[in-house]
Amino acid sequence: MGEENNYKLKVSLRGKKRILKVNGDFSLGKFSNIIQDEFDLEPMHLYEFEIGNLKYGPECDEWQEIFDALDDFKVGDAISSVGLKQGDKFKFLYDFGDMHLFKIEILSIERIEEVKK
Repeated sequence: MGEENNYKLKVSLRGKKRILKVNGDFSLGKFSNIIQDEFDLEPMHLYEFEIGNLKYGPECDEWQEIFDALDDFKVGDAISSVGLKQGDKFKFLYDFGDMHLFKIEILSIERIEEVKK
């Protein structure tokens, strides 16, 4: 699916913007960590991606059996499963107390070329 792509994404929060290039094979959990690092956010808070009409979040120790795999989805699979393309946007909510709501725009989708032997 979408894991064979690199995604150039504009991630915005309250006037701050970062352009990130993300491999489609990255998990949503890893992508969340990248955003946290780029925006100097304190780790260890819950988060949720809203991509199309689907929501993805992390495992939570108290509810592990329910949420275990929700952040193991690949970035590329989550984007392609709802048919998002260049110019489309999705959301990332970090820290349900402080409610840091990021807007993420897909600037480009680049196919990763396989190495030919």
